[in-house]
Amino acid sequence: MHMKTFIKYLLALPAIAAAPAVVQAAEPADTLTARYVFENLEIPAIDLLSRSTRLDMAAYHDVGRRYDARNELGGISTLDSLTNNYASVTLTPVSSLQLMTLPYAKSGIALLSYTVDAGGPDSRLMAVDAQLRLLPSGKFFKAPVLRDFIVLPRNSSVSVRDLEDLCDFFSASYTLDAATGSVTVTPALSAVMSEENYDRLRPYITTSDGSLRTRRYVWTGKTLKLQPLE
Repeated sequence: MHMKTFIKYLLALPAIAAAPAVVQAAEPADTLTARYVFENLEIPAIDLLSRSTRLDMAAYHDVGRRYDARNELGGISTLDSLTNNYASVTLTPVSSLQLMTLPYAKSGIALLSYTVDAGGPDSRLMAVDAQLRLLPSGKFFKAPVLRDFIVLPRNSSVSVRDLEDLCDFFSASYTLDAATGSVTVTPALSAVMSEENYDRLRPYITTSDGSLRTRRYVWTGKTLKLQPLE
């Protein structure tokens, strides 16, 4: 989060704390759905939207109407998609949330991708259970690192370590696909590297058509498994 956005959030905290409690918490779901998670989740990534506001957003979505919801910072948030197992929300001009529900244990699990894009996207993956408790994401997902995207030509004079030394901070965007139970990760490094270093790195993290190389994780029923490079 950029400093200006962070300051705005800090200034809004008194108003958030003073907001009256509204709808009573829902009972835990027997089988987790995206709607249940969206309407009832209470974590910092979505605390800009009160539960009553989220209920309104879902109701408008049900009748096919766009609803510009006023969030706790005074800006506009929109519910962009809502199905039985997937939801996506634009929280602010620089932040968004995707979630999908997946089979796990008795009642399922929800994976969430929270992305801040203030010059370049940076995503964080989270997991919650049917009681909407945050779970250790490392139990289900090993976050990719730069070397997962690097492909060196045969007899290259450059090593993976040489390329890693060009990048001080790895940033990536995560895209959820509920239909396949998968997460696609795309590196997002141009905004966190010098132009010179990025130009040196880019040929090794792009495909033959010049697009950035992605990595795909597929849900196995217990974890997200990284798929081989295509």
